[in-house]
Amino acid sequence: MDVRVVRYQGPTDVKPWAIPARLVKAGLIKPTEGMRHARDAARHALYAAVHERITADPLSKRGLATGGPVEGVSLVSEVTA
Repeated sequence: MDVRVVRYQGPTDVKPWAIPARLVKAGLIKPTEGMRHARDAARHALYAAVHERITADPLSKRGLATGGPVEGVSLVSEVTA
């Protein structure tokens, strides 16, 4: 049986943690340029990915050494219109 846990992430949890340097290292600044709500969503996605251990914290020693994602997991995908 596959069990999923839903965790609440409020802005007061995510914003202080997801500082611009962390978003830059994760490669999430450029794809969300000029899109405030998309950047907020990217903050929440990164926060969840790090706290659920899907990826390393981009500012941690491990994240800096490996480039961030665990086992090649990418947080950014190419979007074509």
